[in-house]
Amino acid sequence: MMVFVSHYPVPLLGGWARQVTEAGYAGVTFFFVLSGFILTYNYVDEFEKGIDLALLIRYFVARFARIYPLYFFFISLGWLTQPSSGAPFWTYALALQTWSSDLGVAYGINGPAWSIGVELFLYLCFPILISICLKLGLFRSRGTILLSASLVAAAMIAIAVVFVLTGQSQLPSQDPLSAHRWLYRTPLLRLGDFVLGMLGAVYVMRFAQHNPQRSHIPIVAHSVLVATIIALMGMKSNHYSALSWDVAFAIPGALLIASLARWPTSGVARPLASAPAVLLGEASYAFYLAHMPAGPIRGVTSLQPLSELVLYAMFVALVISLSIGLHVAIEKPARKLIRRLMP
Repeated sequence: MMVFVSHYPVPLLGGWARQVTEAGYAGVTFFFVLSGFILTYNYVDEFEKGIDLALLIRYFVARFARIYPLYFFFISLGWLTQPSSGAPFWTYALALQTWSSDLGVAYGINGPAWSIGVELFLYLCFPILISICLKLGLFRSRGTILLSASLVAAAMIAIAVVFVLTGQSQLPSQDPLSAHRWLYRTPLLRLGDFVLGMLGAVYVMRFAQHNPQRSHIPIVAHSVLVATIIALMGMKSNHYSALSWDVAFAIPGALLIASLARWPTSGVARPLASAPAVLLGEASYAFYLAHMPAGPIRGVTSLQPLSELVLYAMFVALVISLSIGLHVAIEKPARKLIRRLMP
């Protein structure tokens, strides 16, 4: 929804509230942090027992089945309906567009799909990253995890500062040297988000202490982190800045994801565990890929404000319904079929 409202401004909103919605591009950063968290949460025990060919095949097939079928569906649909993208079809079929220095190529066919290229790169890196973490003993104790996360965050901040000092943070996003190109959509520099998520997962799984007597802590932690993220989104000086492209939201995002997982039945986490919220979460990948292609059906623009707001709500409901349908009709069956066909 953060990404959605950044592409489709909410009617009647202005000033600070409009600024917050325009900064919804921060949702992409949360996506990469969450990916590192979930993969580690699901695979760290298996990888610790030893990495062999069978495990790698099982891992890569599961990742391919999870993300590629729906991606290929939308890329094919986009290519058939608007093929003038500036790059051959195979560039998009292999999710290589995000590596291009040309913003038109990177955002071609289906704009948000550039991030899937980053995600596939992170999937490929995961076995290597987790092997390095295990060999260096980064998961050994609470202290090593916190120190490692601090060093990763410091490195991300330092890289952003370099872009500020060199003036690259002021370059337009179309410029190949811009901070937008390197910090926001270059896969290599998104490794920091992913590793923060990995470290957060191990911390929650093995070192988080649960104290039922202090039930106020989850509510305070979740509230503070959500408020911090919203404040950063509404900060004019942070908007489209080098820090905002990644690290400014990666750090509080990693803390929020970890705190939600640490206290899954308290604070903000409780409503997120409800059946409707879980269904929306499962369909969120389809929602992400569908929301831009669905744009033309929004239609009418010259309406009275109240009518426009009602139509906006109807448009959101329609895209959500479409996404759930795609999740049920394409995403889930394709995933099951691929995993059933592989040994």
